[in-house]
Amino acid sequence: MYLTLNYLRLPRYMFHNPIYFISDSEMKQLELQEQQAELDSILDQRKRLDAAYERQGK
Repeated sequence: MYLTLNYLRLPRYMFHNPIYFISDSEMKQLELQEQQAELDSILDQRKRLDAAYERQGK
């Protein structure tokens, strides 16, 4: 009980962020989306680097 009272006396900014629970399939979908976004970023960077290399070659 004492610990609960101490927890309630803490300022509001001391509380932790909320915790969200998702299913395994949702987690896999989010991981795939993150991986696809990272892959798109890498491919975009490669295109820009290839274009810069071509400009320097001319």
